[in-house]
Amino acid sequence: MNHSGAIRRKSAVTVHDFLSSRDGEEAVVSDPAEGEGVANAEKQSRRSAKKPPVPETTDPSPQPARERTAGEMLMDEIGAFLLGNDLEITPANLVRAHGIFSGQHPDFTALTAEMEARGEPITQQWLDTLACETDSTEQDRADIDRLAASLQNSIEAFSSTARDARTAAADYREAMDDHAQEAERIDTGETAEELLSRVSDLTRAIRDQAQQAEEKMQRSEREAISLRRDLEEAQRVANIDHLTGLPNRRALDEMLERLWSEARDVDWDGSDATDREPVAIAFCDIDNFKPVNDIHGHDTGDRVLQMVARTLAQGAGEECQVVRYGGEEFVIIYRGFSLEDARDNLDAIRATLSKRPFINRTTRESLGMITFSGGIADLFAFSDRHSALRAADEALYRAKNEGRDRIELAIPPID
Repeated sequence: MNHSGAIRRKSAVTVHDFLSSRDGEEAVVSDPAEGEGVANAEKQSRRSAKKPPVPETTDPSPQPARERTAGEMLMDEIGAFLLGNDLEITPANLVRAHGIFSGQHPDFTALTAEMEARGEPITQQWLDTLACETDSTEQDRADIDRLAASLQNSIEAFSSTARDARTAAADYREAMDDHAQEAERIDTGETAEELLSRVSDLTRAIRDQAQQAEEKMQRSEREAISLRRDLEEAQRVANIDHLTGLPNRRALDEMLERLWSEARDVDWDGSDATDREPVAIAFCDIDNFKPVNDIHGHDTGDRVLQMVARTLAQGAGEECQVVRYGGEEFVIIYRGFSLEDARDNLDAIRATLSKRPFINRTTRESLGMITFSGGIADLFAFSDRHSALRAADEALYRAKNEGRDRIELAIPPID
């Protein structure tokens, strides 16, 4: 979907118009210190006005319109997006809008298009939340990359130390062989005492080198173990949504890739497709969540998200995995569930949640009924995991359009 055109239609004002208007405003502002210069200029202008006008020369041939550059069109899209959605023109918003329309942040682009498709407004709060989650994810990934590099360096140092130790041991054996041969030729003029003294000195030197190598190996091993633990912890934290404690979208991608790989393994080893474990995937979205934030505040909205997350996780059971996809959206992986069984389970969770009372802790006001809509797809009925997730998302919006607080099944592709 080319959503930039739709956004542009919301406001005919472009960045060029905006900047031009600002230039016009600045042109009428004068510095008081230049008053005398301005007065002289006005006198000169009046004198010039008395002279007959000089006819202007015009080119009778029309000039072709200059083709607009890609940069100018990008600036127009950014300006139409910000002004059309009543967003302030701040450095942060300009950077985020640039990421949406330049293609540098495809996730931003896709989510913005989804908001437009639903007819929901692009607000400053939504843009800030989206940027915050993305920045956090990028920071988590940067931390993981840093730890991975440190771990790699530690492993390389450990390997280098081990090579040094092996080299020292080999040198020790070679030196001992040489002295053993010299001991057999005792008639060289060197006494047995002198030969034994040299062997003793060499043994002490090699022993000291071996001890140093062993200490380096132990130190490198401890560092490698510590870094490996840090890396595992960083990976775990990067895959967790900090508000709900559920796995996040990054973790979902890894789970689906793993499930898809396992399914391919079944196909490749000659097993029948019926031997493959069924997997259903559900896309859920809290109904009318924005008014909760607008009326009762974000703290209350966060508590609602946490409660819905717990309700989904408890209702789905340990064999299933609930993921916070983003905002008020959740995904459930029903491993070992048929499509119908997954629908029955999710519908039971929906009914349970709709009966639960929600109260604003500060004002003691009722939040009303909190419900969600859902769409479910058979993961392996589609050509790839992305198509299955998209089908579940489409079923979710069908549930929204048909009244909310309901579950719909995805339409399988036609063979």
